[in-house]
Formats: sequence, structure tokens, C-alpha cells
Amino acid sequence: MRPPERPQAERGGPMSADSAGQRVAARVSDDDLLDALDDAAEDHGSKSEAIRAALREVYGDRDGVADDVVDAVLPDDPMVKRGYRILVEEAAPFTSRIDVEAAESRIADRTNLPSDVVRRRVINPLARHRVGGDPIVKPVWGVLVVRPPEDLAEFVPAADTPSDSPSEELEELAVAGEEVATRRGDRDA
Repeated sequence: MRPPERPQAERGGPMSADSAGQRVAARVSDDDLLDALDDAAEDHGSKSEAIRAALREVYGDRDGVADDVVDAVLPDDPMVKRGYRILVEEAAPFTSRIDVEAAESRIADRTNLPSDVVRRRVINPLARHRVGGDPIVKPVWGVLVVRPPEDLAEFVPAADTPSDSPSEELEELAVAGEEVATRRGDRDA
């Protein structure tokens, strides 16, 4: 008799050893990948969470605008970025507020960080990091006010826009070359 199938865990939700979900195994023989996995496990709290975070980042979360904003304006720390995403998901709609203790608990649950480390490792860096003069997360009387990605989008640096045509680029280079030649001529005289 086959054991009953367990329901699949909510997509993108937290996982732990005792939660429902599908076990996936892979053999890795590349030492560089194994070292990278060990480093990621330190950041995410476990190898399993590191793999889940990598899968979510690459395949799971298709909201490109929010990801672009998070990648552009938050500190370059995967745990801080993951914690911010959790806060955005968990904060009350419209007010973007969440109780500090609830925030710490939810981040700890979903990242496998010890709850006594969450404030130092995730919340404080978000509270110190300013974008447009204001912190990403602002603690106010036991509540965190979380700035949503759409409020931060205006601070994303614009990507360099390519010229309309290669001939325009060549023309710009020719003008720049003439200016350099003119300056050299002035020095020689």
C-alpha cells in the first residue's frame, strides 16, 4: 500500500523539514558550486533555503519591476533583500505596516534565521539604508512602516540608452577626436 500523498506546499511559501512539500535531490560534483552553496547557506540559514531563494529569484518571482527596484536600491545583501520582500508581502495592504514582533517572526520562519538575529541581520540594515532621504523601513512605536517597491521606483538609476544608430556614435567619436586634436594643437603652439 502506498503512503498517502502529501499536498504540495504553497508556491513561494516558507518551507521547513516538517512542512508539506516535495523533496528534490541533486548531485553536485563541482567544488566551486559546492563552495557557493555553502556561502549561500550562511546567508540564508540553510542549504535548502539557499536553493529555494535561488530558484525563486531566477524562476519563481516574475515581477520584474519590483525585482529591478529591489536590486537597484537595496543593499547588496541577499538576506536583506529577501527580508525586504517578506516585509512587503506581509505588511498590511495600503498602510504598509507590520508589527515589529510579527515581522521578526515571519522573517525568521521564512529564512530559517534565528529570531534573535533578524533585527540585526535584516531590519536594522533596512532601517539604516536611505533612498531619497528616507529609510526603506521605519520603526514607529513598535510598528515597521515598509516602503513598497513602487515608491522606490523613481530612485532607480536610468539605464544608459543606446544611440539611435551606429552612424550617430561614429559622428560623436569623430567630434570628440577633433576636440582632442584641437587641444593638442593649442598646447604645441
